[in-house]
Amino acid sequence: MRDLVERAIVQTRIDSEEDERAYDFISPPFWPLGVEALSSRHRVLAELERQIDDEVYRLYDISPHDRRAIEEELAAPSDNIETDGEEALSESGDEVPEADDSGSLTEVDLAQRWVSYAAGIALGRFEPGASDGFGRGTFSREVNEKLRTLIHTGGLMVLQLGHPEDLTARVVAILTAIHGDVETDRIVRTAIDSNGDLHKKLVEHLLGPFFKTHVKRYRKRPIYWLLQSPKQNYSVYLFHERATNQTLALLQGTRYLGGRIFQVRQQLDETKQREAAAEGKEKARSSKLARELAEELQDLEAFDQEITATNNEHIEERKGEAVAHWHPEFDDGVLLNAAPLYRLTPGWKKADSKLDLAKAWKALSKGEYPWSKTGMRYWPRETLAACRDNKSYRIAHGLE
Repeated sequence: MRDLVERAIVQTRIDSEEDERAYDFISPPFWPLGVEALSSRHRVLAELERQIDDEVYRLYDISPHDRRAIEEELAAPSDNIETDGEEALSESGDEVPEADDSGSLTEVDLAQRWVSYAAGIALGRFEPGASDGFGRGTFSREVNEKLRTLIHTGGLMVLQLGHPEDLTARVVAILTAIHGDVETDRIVRTAIDSNGDLHKKLVEHLLGPFFKTHVKRYRKRPIYWLLQSPKQNYSVYLFHERATNQTLALLQGTRYLGGRIFQVRQQLDETKQREAAAEGKEKARSSKLARELAEELQDLEAFDQEITATNNEHIEERKGEAVAHWHPEFDDGVLLNAAPLYRLTPGWKKADSKLDLAKAWKALSKGEYPWSKTGMRYWPRETLAACRDNKSYRIAHGLE
C-alpha cells in the first residue's frame, strides 16, 4: 500500500511540475514527446489509484454494492457551482480556483504551453534553470545564461515589430535558445495554426487566442495584463507582479508609448510632404498612408490621455479634493487591483464577457469592498466611515 501511494505521488508531482499554475512548476512537458508521455503517465496513475482504492475498500470491508454507491456519488457533478452567472469569490475578491484541467493534452496544447512559458520567461515570471533535484526541466548552462539575457525585469513588453522589447520577437528568441530554429518554427506554427508571416501571426495569437486562453486558465484573473489603446493599435503586456507606482509613467515615456507617438508623428509629417510633391498613383498612395497614420496617431494620443486620467483620479478626502495615482495593491486580488485600469483594458471583455473591470470599479465606488486598500485609496472618506462600524475593516487597514 505504501509503495502504491509513493508511486502515485511521484506521478502526480510530475504533473504539477509541468503545470504553469502550480507552485512547483518547472517547465511544460517535453517537446514534442510530451503528449504521449503525459498520456502514458496518466494511464499509470489511473491504474495506481485503482489499486489503492481496491486496497482501501478491502481494508474497510466495504461491499461491492456500497462501493458502487460511493463511486456514483463521487462521480456526480457538484451542486456548489456558479449559479445565475455569478462566480464564487474568495475573501480576497478573487475567484475560488477550479480543478486542474491538464488531464489531456494535444500537440496544439503542448505548443501553446511552450509559447506561454516563453512569454513567462520574457516577462520575468519564470526563472530558467529551475530543477526538481533530479535534472528534470533543466537546460544547459549556456542555454540558461542566454535565457537570462532575454528576461525583462520590469515585466512590461510591447507588441511592436522592431522594438527592442517586442514580446513577439522575444518569445521566438527564447524558444530558439531552448529548441533551435527548426523546432521553434514548428512549435510556433503549431500553436498559431498558420503558415503565414511568423511575426504577424504570432502577434495576432498573443493578442487573441493566447490572452483568451490565459484568462480561462486563470479563472478570469490574468497574471499577464493586456493594456491597449482604445482602438487597440498599441498593445503592451504587463506581468502584474512587477507593477509599481511608476508603471503607468514608464508606459507613457519615450521608451514605450511616448516614443511611438513621436515616431508616428514624424512618419505622418514625411508622408504629407511626399503627398504634396507627388502626382497620380503615388499621390493617392501617400494620401491613403497619411490617413492611416493620422488615425493611428489619434488612437495613440487617446491612449496617452486615458493613462493620464487613470493616474490622476479625483477623490474627496476630509480636507477636500485630492488626486489619487494608481498603485498596485496585491493583497486586494487581481480583479480589484486591476479595476482602476478599466480605461486601458478594452480587450479583457472580448476575452471573457464577465471580465468587466468597469463593473468592478463601479462596485468599488459603491463601497462593496470596504476592506480593500484600493477602496481606501480612491474612496477614503466612505471607507473610513465603514471602518468605524466594523473591526475587521479597521484591522485590514491597520487602524487597530
